[in-house]
Amino acid sequence: MRFATVYDNKSLYPHLAPKWGFACLVGDDLLFDTGGDGRTLLSNMAQMGIDPAGIGTVVLSHAHGDHTGGLAGLLATGVRPTVYVPCSFPQRFKADVRSLTTLIEVHRPMEIRPGVHTTGEVGRRIVEQALAVETEEGLVVVTGCAHPGIVEMVRRAQS
Repeated sequence: MRFATVYDNKSLYPHLAPKWGFACLVGDDLLFDTGGDGRTLLSNMAQMGIDPAGIGTVVLSHAHGDHTGGLAGLLATGVRPTVYVPCSFPQRFKADVRSLTTLIEVHRPMEIRPGVHTTGEVGRRIVEQALAVETEEGLVVVTGCAHPGIVEMVRRAQS
């Protein structure tokens, strides 16, 4: 299973633009979060040889712009991935996404595809979801910021 950081505030690679936010490619076609802006996301994807047309699924961790801001740029390319968001996302955001592609609201843990699960909504003040990915080496948990606390996020992923 491939995990590739596409967008982050620091980069170990000089050809990638660092910017505040986060996005991670999981496997070949699942993007977890989209960073803060489409220009940086798409530029880094191009530098990494990732074709936006190959993105079939987007999972957004929480409703902060540095994790969701690149989605508009991705969708502007004509890509129409299935987008998974916590139910607690703003209604306007969900309506805007639904006008362009399939949106799935997540409340409870669910399987996105074999071996890839969302934790469902975790937390009270800032609600977030994480991914639990089954790999040959064991369970990998991918989080955005882990606002509810990393221990709680991992516990939810394990269950």
